[in-house]
Amino acid sequence: MPISRKTITFIIFFGLLAGNFYLILKTKNLQIDREIAQRELAEHYVAQLEYQRELTKNSINTVSETNDLYMSLNSELQQENDRLQHDVQKMLENNECANSNIPDNIRRRVFAQ
Repeated sequence: MPISRKTITFIIFFGLLAGNFYLILKTKNLQIDREIAQRELAEHYVAQLEYQRELTKNSINTVSETNDLYMSLNSELQQENDRLQHDVQKMLENNECANSNIPDNIRRRVFAQ
C-alpha cells in the first residue's frame, strides 16, 4: 500500500509545525536563561553597592568619631593651657614673684601670651 500524497504532505506539515514549535520553545528557554543571568548579575551588583554603601557609612562614622575625639582632646588641652596661663599670670602679678629673680625676657613672653 503506497503512501498517498496527502499523507506525505500531512507528515511534512506536521513535522514542520513540530519543528517550529520546538524552535519557539528553545528560543523562549534561551530568553528565560538570559533574563535569569541578567537578574543574577543585577542582584550581585546590588549586593556590591549595598556593601560599598555600608563601608562608606562606617568610614564616615569612624572619621566623625575620631574628629569628635580630637576636638574634645583639643578643648581639654586648651582649658588646661588657659588654667596654667592664669596661674602663671597670678604668680607674676604676686609681689613675691615680682620681687624674685625672673628674667625680664621670660616675664615679657609670659605677659605677651
